[in-house]
Amino acid sequence: MPTASMATNAAMRRASRTLLRLLAALGLGVVALGAAVPASADGRAWPKYLHDNGGSGFAADSALTAATAARLKVTPGWPVQLGATISTQPVLADGLIYVGAWDGYEYALTPSGAIAWKRFVGITTKGKACQYPIGIAGTAAVADAAVNGSTRSVLYVGGGGNADANGKTFSGGSAQLFALDARSGDVLWHTALGSSPDHFIWSSPAVYRGSVYIGVSAFADCPLIQGQLVQLNASTGQVQHTADMVPSGCIGASIWGSPTIDEATGTVFVATGNPEPCSMFGPQVGTTIRPKRAAATAVLALLGLLLAGFAWPRPSIRGIFWGGVGLALIGVAATSLLVVGPHIEQPLPYTQAVVKLSASDLRVLGHWQIPAAESVFDSDFGSTPTLFRGTVTPGGVARELVGVANKNGIYYVFDRGDLDRGPVARLRIATGGNPPTSGNGSISPSAFDGSHLFIGGGHIAVDGQLYPGTVSAYDPDDLRAPVWRSGLSSGPVLGAVTAVPGLVMVGAGSSIVVLDGTRGTVVFQTSAVGSSARPSIFYGAASVADGVLYQGDTAGTLYALGAR
Repeated sequence: MPTASMATNAAMRRASRTLLRLLAALGLGVVALGAAVPASADGRAWPKYLHDNGGSGFAADSALTAATAARLKVTPGWPVQLGATISTQPVLADGLIYVGAWDGYEYALTPSGAIAWKRFVGITTKGKACQYPIGIAGTAAVADAAVNGSTRSVLYVGGGGNADANGKTFSGGSAQLFALDARSGDVLWHTALGSSPDHFIWSSPAVYRGSVYIGVSAFADCPLIQGQLVQLNASTGQVQHTADMVPSGCIGASIWGSPTIDEATGTVFVATGNPEPCSMFGPQVGTTIRPKRAAATAVLALLGLLLAGFAWPRPSIRGIFWGGVGLALIGVAATSLLVVGPHIEQPLPYTQAVVKLSASDLRVLGHWQIPAAESVFDSDFGSTPTLFRGTVTPGGVARELVGVANKNGIYYVFDRGDLDRGPVARLRIATGGNPPTSGNGSISPSAFDGSHLFIGGGHIAVDGQLYPGTVSAYDPDDLRAPVWRSGLSSGPVLGAVTAVPGLVMVGAGSSIVVLDGTRGTVVFQTSAVGSSARPSIFYGAASVADGVLYQGDTAGTLYALGAR
């Protein structure tokens, strides 16, 4: 996390991604084609992950200020205890608070903290050796769409899996995208996007011009799957287009962050995960290369032949035996050369990369891949791109930019119109490495308030002192150095950064931290409710509406903090 989202929040895939990221009985109603438009995105609503399709993480909410933030306290009726870890960002729309949890339920709560409805959409499990059970990891999105002949508020959320609400596994499950009635929680449609438990939806959906865009990822690295970006009809759930991040038969390039959409140009930006070597010749085309396994098999076979040859009791037969073996080996080598061809890895340019696609048909319009010199172990992108505008250097020409952080601790900035040329700026925002949960690199999506870029990450020195977590503010017209950098002793920033005018909010380890957006000083901090038996940290991001901050933790506690 991706997670995101963990998204963003998906850092939690097998070892390096641990904490990092069914329902056949549900009937499908008759649906009608119609347009879908994002719900209102003003300061009183937070309709999707990172607030809007540009991934700004910013709401123009004037009810919470630097002066009032210091007086934040728990709102009456809160916190609310849900059934499992919360890695999603609360969605605030239609007078309700929507949040998904790892128990497989999407919850809708009232401002008083009462549960209006909840809907089970699936759990994925694959055993302790791979990844423990996870239900909903990605944030939902609310949009208006014509379904069943009428326009209604629809909640789109990733789900599916191979276990029911009691944790009992079954075969034939799949990762799915669900469309729920936002007011009642009723299932309007659901579409399978890959077999479970290998496939999983860490990504959060984005709705644009009647379509829903969602990334498909591996549940963990055991095994990887073919990463994909899928475009579906928002009214019917029908798959319209699919962009494969690696060739058919190959695996890797999971999209466990979320798609960001440049609505002005009709383009989509995604950042992808790590690759797995893949052959390009003969019968091995599209199959994963396992050089260590192949070498071990060859050594064992050779040892077996040697043992058989030397143990043969009669020398004359032994000579015939070895002559036959030699001829057989020559024949196999010749056949391999003429028929199979050399075992050469094919290029996988969309792995560990930023990819730009057409929103209309998911054609790839550009890409940039991290060079080997900048890679670290498991150096994939687990974050979501942010759109912003700036000159990059003082006195330069204003450009439309996109930025995203990598586990190598570098935040890459690109010209949206010339992605293939590579980064126009590289910002060192954390010490590179893995896993992010230990303070290495960053999987945190940034926020942009219209004038400054706010980036969260792991440990890096601030005024000569090393902190486990940091938030850095940059002026997009001068990216040479941060305007300020704040060290956070409570832990790394894993979820997305959230901003409102004058304030920046993050979850850092076990704390919710609110910073002054101008100076980077801490104006409010509170710790999660937890215990030694069930410690709590924050994977998901905060959302703000009408002066109230909402955020969930790994103990399943959903907080609402207000200054009134």
